[in-house]
This record gives sequence, structure tokens and C-alpha cells, in this order.
Amino acid sequence: MQPATSSNRSLRINGMDSDSCIKKVTDALRDVKGVRIRSVSLGSAKIDTDQAGCDAACTAVSARGFETKEVRSNQKHISDSLKMNTGMTSQTPASQAAAKEAQKGAPKKH
Repeated sequence: MQPATSSNRSLRINGMDSDSCIKKVTDALRDVKGVRIRSVSLGSAKIDTDQAGCDAACTAVSARGFETKEVRSNQKHISDSLKMNTGMTSQTPASQAAAKEAQKGAPKKH
């Protein structure tokens, strides 16, 4: 059995909207054994830990009322690529519907 390896991990955290949210998330992460906090900002956190620590960190932050999940490196690259190609940071179902409606009303190019 190989020992667990600690690595840089990124968390996406929904529901953060103020400095007090950053403090809540930071406090939650501090309480998780084996997690080293690299940074916490609105909507995300970067930590050093193994997979078990990352799972525990997500659970701890979720217990504070935030929707939390790990962003794997390939997901991050895909997300970054979409941002660069579309100029958008994220698209909700509502924004997707609005974009479709806008396309319907746009004049067609010939």
C-alpha cells in the first residue's frame, strides 16, 4: 500500500459573497487535520492535502452552509479554456436560455 501523497488541490465553493464567508471557510479548513491552506477567496480555496483530506475539507466547508467540490486539474483546464474561448466565466441554465433567445432574435448572416 502506497502512502497518501499531499498535493495542491482546488475547491470550488458556491454561496460565498463576503469577507465573513471567507472567514467561515478558512475556519472550517483550519479544523481539518492534514490540510494546509494556501489561499481562500470568494468562490474558491486552494489547499495542500491528500485525497482523504480534500474530501474532509469539502465536508467541513459544506457543513458551514456552502456547496463545495474539488476541481480536478483536467476540469480546471476545460473551465479555463471555455472562459478564454467564450469570454464567459460560467453559464447557468437561465443564462443559456437567455443566450438562445438572443440568438433567435439576431439577424441571420448570409
